[in-house]
Amino acid sequence: MKIRKFYLCVLAYVFPCTHSYAISLEEAVLAANTFNPEMSAARNQHDADQQKRNQGFAGLLPDISLNGSWSQTDQPNASYAAGVTRHNASVDLNQSLFDMSKFAAWKKGDAIAEQADVQLLQAQQKLIKDTVISYFQVIHRRALLNNKRQIVQLYQQKLNQAKAQLGMGDATRLDVADAQASLDKAQADIVNAQSDLDDAATVFYGQSGRSADEIEGSTLSCIPGKVPGTKAQLLSTVLNHNLDIRNAWFSVRQSEADVLSATGGHLPVVRLQAGYGTNWSRAEDSNALDELFGTTSKTRNTSISLNVSIPLFSGGNALSQSIEAAKRHSQSKDLLALAQLRATQDLNTALNARSSGMTRLAASSRLVDSTKARLDSTRYGKEIGMRTLIDELDALNEYAAALNEKSDAQFSLIQAQTELDSTLGELSLSSLHNYQCTSR
Repeated sequence: MKIRKFYLCVLAYVFPCTHSYAISLEEAVLAANTFNPEMSAARNQHDADQQKRNQGFAGLLPDISLNGSWSQTDQPNASYAAGVTRHNASVDLNQSLFDMSKFAAWKKGDAIAEQADVQLLQAQQKLIKDTVISYFQVIHRRALLNNKRQIVQLYQQKLNQAKAQLGMGDATRLDVADAQASLDKAQADIVNAQSDLDDAATVFYGQSGRSADEIEGSTLSCIPGKVPGTKAQLLSTVLNHNLDIRNAWFSVRQSEADVLSATGGHLPVVRLQAGYGTNWSRAEDSNALDELFGTTSKTRNTSISLNVSIPLFSGGNALSQSIEAAKRHSQSKDLLALAQLRATQDLNTALNARSSGMTRLAASSRLVDSTKARLDSTRYGKEIGMRTLIDELDALNEYAAALNEKSDAQFSLIQAQTELDSTLGELSLSSLHNYQCTSR
């Protein structure tokens, strides 16, 4: 299974995100990539796990070492070898010819390195998803606040109008009290909306390190296009590219390597050993006895050997390890099946959320138009004496609720689209243009 890698850190240097102009969604993601400590930790974890491949392969290569020693002994009053200095140096080579555990370690290290690539992609996708949500949450909360401010202005106009009509005898104190109560409630709603916006701005700053005030010119009006493909095609894409499934797949590969390693505990190990060295000894004040018995000597030696180790009995340890490895392999396959099941469920949930979101958005858009028309007709009815101020305030409340409902529907649709792209494994920097709309 090939891994499609992309590294946001490279793009962050190509497109620096340190300016104070209005920040786009892509720039917010790049800023989050360099600012977010969780992403930095994921990159370090990835780089560390990549070394497992090198470590596993190193176990298949020969071990070559240079060894040397120096020693001096002294035997006073001895007839020979009274003081002897010895030197030796050697180059030794150890090479495994057949060792299943080393081969398994290489296979497992390779699987760990491949899994590290997937986990880095998971961290990048989570970073993009969280940044997209926090970015549009600021826009959503800002839209709600603007809606409430617009309604407050209308309520203020109605209150002023009611007071003026009261002075002329065309309105009652009850009308003024109702208008004042509606205005007070709308002003209280503004306080709550401002608090929600501040919370969203805090989340966005914690995600990207950028101020929410830099988000300008973007709207919630982006409507995703048609789903790319049939449900069967989308399911195939999920099974091939969903990152949770790919992560579980490499866990299966690691468990297969563990089974191979445990099997190696029952097999012989064959090693080749070779060496070349020199030994030199010199006796202080040497005499004929030193020459005779070799106290003073200099030799060179070459050695080569083939060692075979066959396991016979280890108290049942090897058998226990084999059973454990087999069970863990079965567990990893079950977890892979679970990841596939959950990804399929997530796909269905995301598609349903997207479909219902489109329907909700269309309905809320019609609701805004109808409540606006009702407000206009109620105002006209009040002018000709067929509607009261209470009727107009009720119509205004319905219009305000419709505006908020449309903003909620737009934000929910964006959330559903990010869930779908994440499930398909296609949420990347290149896909962000689908979410970015600018106000005209």
